[in-house]
Amino acid sequence: MYLPQEIIRKKRDGEKPTKDEIDFFVKGIADNSISEGQIGAFAMAVYFNDMQSDERVALTMGMCDSCLWWLRTDDFRKRTGTY
Repeated sequence: MYLPQEIIRKKRDGEKPTKDEIDFFVKGIADNSISEGQIGAFAMAVYFNDMQSDERVALTMGMCDSCLWWLRTDDFRKRTGTY
């Protein structure tokens, strides 16, 4: 388990988060365990320090995986009326 603030700190300080840390962060966004403030802080850290290509790939793949997870949830089915 990771701490969101440590992942944000790493990126803010110019370090490179691992793929597992990025996956954890994206899953936290999807399940609402990461706050909007933390999402904003991470976005700001990325804006000022950019992302290397492998970080971008990890972020994109994590987002795709979290979307696929969400599409299989009952919450999605209830909202869209698909069962």
